[in-house]
Amino acid sequence: MSYFGGVFGGHTHTMESPTVHLSLDQIRFSQSTISEVFRGGKGSITNLRDQFVRLWESNRGQAAEDAINDWFTRNQARMEVIQHPPGQREKHYTMDNRRLWCLKSMCRKLQIPENSFKVMVYMKTKSQQSRSAISGKDGLEWKLSTVNDGVSVVVQKRDHAEKIWQ
Repeated sequence: MSYFGGVFGGHTHTMESPTVHLSLDQIRFSQSTISEVFRGGKGSITNLRDQFVRLWESNRGQAAEDAINDWFTRNQARMEVIQHPPGQREKHYTMDNRRLWCLKSMCRKLQIPENSFKVMVYMKTKSQQSRSAISGKDGLEWKLSTVNDGVSVVVQKRDHAEKIWQ
């Protein structure tokens, strides 16, 4: 299945967001649960994870990391993160929890340490964070529903919920 054209819609992306590379262990989930399918039923997270696995297996090492980051660029998909709370000891929470699950699940399936895989992320600025807010002062509270500081997420299957990792 191809994941082109709007599968990852929902965020307004601007070029003013600075890009950085973070290892997967530096990025936390902002939500406590995610759906097993992308918006509009345009594919499952396990299908995308398996696509990343095939990219990794056909490239290996740094070339595989580059291929996966290139996939995000080709498909106009982004991994957006917000630093929270502002100030000392900021943590990086993703606005794209399903994409993060796909990447972390790929690492788990291939037994790749999360700290050895870096993904290009777009850091939302303070003003962009505020514009993203539905309520709350810092622009993240509306989506920050994690109950364990973003360490794990529950995947909502159609008929039940399944905890993925602790």
